[in-house]
Amino acid sequence: MSLCLLTTAAAAALHHAQADRARTQAELQRAQERASSLQEDLSLIRSTLLPLLATHQGPAAGTSLEAHLRRIHAPFGALTDAQWRHLAETSARPVEGGVALHYDPAIAEPICEQEPEAVDMRGLWGMVRQPVLLVRGAESDVLERDTALAMARADHVRLAEIPDAGHAPALMDAAQIALVAEFLAQ
Repeated sequence: MSLCLLTTAAAAALHHAQADRARTQAELQRAQERASSLQEDLSLIRSTLLPLLATHQGPAAGTSLEAHLRRIHAPFGALTDAQWRHLAETSARPVEGGVALHYDPAIAEPICEQEPEAVDMRGLWGMVRQPVLLVRGAESDVLERDTALAMARADHVRLAEIPDAGHAPALMDAAQIALVAEFLAQ
């Protein structure tokens, strides 16, 4: 009888060890898939975002500010001529020899000077409890749709996807302004 119990206990232990091994292998597979996804994200950053940041140096000689803004801010989406003109009128200040953008173009230098690293921000995102309006341009090459959908699973997050806009929608048309105003009024 005790040999039977011992055999049963050994079989149960073997079964649990096999189940643990299967779980560990599945977790390893998920970790490898996530690492591969992060490598793809890193590659995307290197190939698209960093060169984009490096181009934010102001208009080249002989180029109008509006033409420059249309080129570097094309991902804002489809703007009217009046909206592009407004951006040109409010995005720069006169300086000796031309104009300077209201932000420091050197802001990108620290980012461009270092090797990008894949960072998993899910733990930090999970700590956010305030209401969030997550605005994503439908054509974003920085914030993937699946990532935005995962972020929006939280009850306090409202996802708004702006059609025909890249990573940084301009939020200049009436519908986009109303979206933000409605969220802030809550």
